[in-house]
Amino acid sequence: MLALDERPAPGRRQAPAGLVSTVELLRALDSAGVTAPLWCVTSGAVAVGGEPLARPGQAPVWGLGQVALLEQEPRWGGLVDLPGEPGADAVRGLAAVLAGGHDEDQVALRPGGGHMRRLLRVDPPAGPAQRDRSPAGGAALITGGLGELTAQLARWLAGRGATHIMVTDVDGADTTTVRALRAELAGLGAELTVTDRGPGDCEPPAGLALSTVVHRAGQEEAGSALTALTDAELDDAMHAAVSAVESLDRLPAAEDASLMLLTPLSGVWGAVRRGASTAACAAVQALAHRRRDRGAHALVVALGGQDSRPSAIDRPLTPATVTALLERLLDQDEPSGVIADLDVDRIVASAPAPRVLGLMRELPEVTRALRAASAEEGTEPAAALTGRLLPLDPPARRKVLLDLVTGHAAAVLGHSDRRTVRPDQAFSDGGFDSMLAVQFRNQLRTATGVRLATTVVFDYPTPNAVVDVLYDELCSEAAESGQVLGELARLETALADLSPDTPVGKEIADRLNTLVRRWAPSAAPAVDADRIGAATADELFEILDSDYGVV
Repeated sequence: MLALDERPAPGRRQAPAGLVSTVELLRALDSAGVTAPLWCVTSGAVAVGGEPLARPGQAPVWGLGQVALLEQEPRWGGLVDLPGEPGADAVRGLAAVLAGGHDEDQVALRPGGGHMRRLLRVDPPAGPAQRDRSPAGGAALITGGLGELTAQLARWLAGRGATHIMVTDVDGADTTTVRALRAELAGLGAELTVTDRGPGDCEPPAGLALSTVVHRAGQEEAGSALTALTDAELDDAMHAAVSAVESLDRLPAAEDASLMLLTPLSGVWGAVRRGASTAACAAVQALAHRRRDRGAHALVVALGGQDSRPSAIDRPLTPATVTALLERLLDQDEPSGVIADLDVDRIVASAPAPRVLGLMRELPEVTRALRAASAEEGTEPAAALTGRLLPLDPPARRKVLLDLVTGHAAAVLGHSDRRTVRPDQAFSDGGFDSMLAVQFRNQLRTATGVRLATTVVFDYPTPNAVVDVLYDELCSEAAESGQVLGELARLETALADLSPDTPVGKEIADRLNTLVRRWAPSAAPAVDADRIGAATADELFEILDSDYGVV
């Protein structure tokens, strides 16, 4: 229930107390080794259907939960949003959710029942606009620096009738690029101003109304894992994202302007080490919802196609494709959308567990990819690795584990030779990012059976360090004892349906007796001296055969 506290956290500018307390709880549970599922309850943090957003201050916890599911999947139960005045049905629904037996991690309970969050593919119609959102005759503001996408946005807005384009670029744009774009926009009937001012300080020229704002919201860079996320880092991310949108909302004529907020893809489904930025994206989405609730315009788009790294979960998009799809979302008055060409196979491969993909389970290609991944599981089972390690001495065991770690690291990085990954080389220096880290961890977990955190390459930054962890888990005396006992349990299960009176049963009994005598002579059947002394020759042979299996 911590998330219900919307008050500002003590000493912080923007982060709610409930958000900070939830991070502290996750950190404490991790330190204590508690794996019982954690469910976080909110009330009015999300909206169902066309209902207004009642409690935007609780929304950031829903962004944080996306990252908790990725980083701490065994511990994370999920999020449940209750109506403002929960009745008996909501209480029963909450009890049913907490009881488990399902794979849902984001549930909103309303009087009509439970609602689950899903990502659906839509193809916005290209017909007439439901409402004219063109900036004809007005000024347009684009934030986030003058790159290729910004230049295309400027052309697009000028083509839709904007007569003055303002671009914020705090790092200073290249003068040659500015001159070229200014000349191009002049041919479309628009002037260009590039400024190093903050978004909230950019007022349009006298005589022009602000008609359109396109704001790049949210951070792209990775931060700390939840176990290391500080209150200050969380508050900085929240303040940077929220204060920028709030300052734009206060610009003259902003209430009548079209506001488009472009967030990273991680703002929709999270990413490892993006706890702070994903919480901030959820806060931005909540601000946009409240803006629409009061009758103003807001469109939030999670924008893909901007990440050129080989590990990206989506393919590149041309700036022209982005603006074409933005136009369709804008003209159809959509409140939100995702623009991306997703690499579904890579998304499935990087998921710590199938339920992590709950948001996407309505997409047919995700369902197909999950089935294919399930069919391929077990190609290098942990039992086979155990069998290889048991007869080896410690140095040979470490060599097997090191080959395993570097082999999987090389494969994830796209190399065919494990020797390209040095045992003492930092994973980060080799090209690992949060997405590759999860893929690497998934492969190691399948190959070894060891439960590793999705942040394993950040917690143990070299192959040698990961080998130390695997060695302790797989090769300690306790681990070996557990493995042998596990094999004995499987043997007992296999023997349960066999009768010792059959020929094969007799042979099995003989071999088991022989094994016991060799492995633990003191545990072999006790010698009955009186019985042996009084036995006839035939009886003696029978005793040797039945008790000792030596005839």
